[in-house]
Amino acid sequence: MAPETDSSDIAFCRAVRSICLSADWDGGHMDELREKRLLQAVMVIGCVVPITGGLLGIIYGASWRADVSNITLDSHVRYLSGLLLAIGLGFLSAIPTIEKQSARVSVLSAIVIVGGLARLYGVAVDGWPAPPMVFALVMELGVVPLLWLWQQRIARRASAQTVS
Repeated sequence: MAPETDSSDIAFCRAVRSICLSADWDGGHMDELREKRLLQAVMVIGCVVPITGGLLGIIYGASWRADVSNITLDSHVRYLSGLLLAIGLGFLSAIPTIEKQSARVSVLSAIVIVGGLARLYGVAVDGWPAPPMVFALVMELGVVPLLWLWQQRIARRASAQTVS
């Protein structure tokens, strides 16, 4: 059985939904620049998760999420948190020229999705983790693939404009 959703998860989803619904639509199609800006805004919001999680994991180690005093586990958590921070910063660095960053966004997205699949395997083997980890799973296998598809759309449209 899945754990209950954290109120911060709901607030995040409502904020993203609000941004999407408040966008200025013209005849069912969003202006290309506005769509690009909306993607950039949503990606900035999305980058808060890995950057914050990475920093907290680096600073507090394994004790951030559990009462653990295992030095080996702590070292591993800090290393993986460094990777999480780097992934978040990598996405963040792609935002200013998001329409030209297909390769970077694709590689980072693939890394996150593979990590999400590993987490999903853990769910199948061990059961559902705590709500923050379920939120991470939703980000990894839901939000990131959608943002990747959206970035690809923006890149294709920008490329078509450059060619014509």
